[in-house]
Amino acid sequence: MVDKLAQIAVPADDLEQARGFYGGVLGLQEIFSAPRVIAYDAAGIRLLLTHRPGHRPPGEPGAILYFDVSGIEAAHAGLLSKGAKDAGAPRKVAEHGANDIWVAFLEDPTGNMVGFIEERPAG
Repeated sequence: MVDKLAQIAVPADDLEQARGFYGGVLGLQEIFSAPRVIAYDAAGIRLLLTHRPGHRPPGEPGAILYFDVSGIEAAHAGLLSKGAKDAGAPRKVAEHGANDIWVAFLEDPTGNMVGFIEERPAG
């Protein structure tokens, strides 16, 4: 029977560039590495970067990781100041009960989209 999500694999054209983004820019804790793999802890879910150059042609959509943040505007600006590539400024996308759902996006060095989400009181 399926339980909880345990691990997500993300292709990386260049593992050292990916390490700089996920470990340096995003600040995730590296938990182990092997010749073609780097693993990070993302709040109890293992994020596995796998060296797979050319896995996805540029511009072709893939899965998007979404990280919970507080203060999405400041978080997005802070990540851009660390050298992240902007892929979508913070914006309200939906209402959920008494809350608004906000998202923003960056692009990792391989071109994978990385999303950020904040649910906050409507207003």
